[in-house]
Amino acid sequence: MIEDAGSLGIRRARTEDEARLGEIVEAAPNFNDAEKGVAKELIGLALNDAKSGYRIVVADAEGATAGYCCFGATPMTKSTYDVYWIVVAQDLAGKGIGSALLLAAEGIIRNEGGKRIRIETSEKESYGGARKLYAKCGYSVAGTIEDFYSDGDHLRTYLKVL
Repeated sequence: MIEDAGSLGIRRARTEDEARLGEIVEAAPNFNDAEKGVAKELIGLALNDAKSGYRIVVADAEGATAGYCCFGATPMTKSTYDVYWIVVAQDLAGKGIGSALLLAAEGIIRNEGGKRIRIETSEKESYGGARKLYAKCGYSVAGTIEDFYSDGDHLRTYLKVL
């Protein structure tokens, strides 16, 4: 976990978080412009449209917003949820913030009767940290679709049964 666990706080996102979360997304070195656009779009929907179904938990560390996790119920399922984005400020990466955010989202999902969580990611090398995080948190590979995003960029789906 973060070196000083007492300095980490997890909370539900507020509308005033939108600009800072957008900054964190913009600074993410492994996101292309399309990914940044989608991530920021979901932040806006989660914070400004309660009917969207998207929700966000935020981590505050070292006196600033350090990252977020966006998730929601998977449409047309009874107890499956998707985690759409986990993004941590680059200067705070590797300190357990991503794990704390994912565990917080899992707690909310479990409390709502969720039984499984699905996460999709790229197999590009730049997403290696994300894949390590999912494995560390008990997610298993449920499937891979080759050349999904582009030639050589495969989609990997992770699953955790709660």
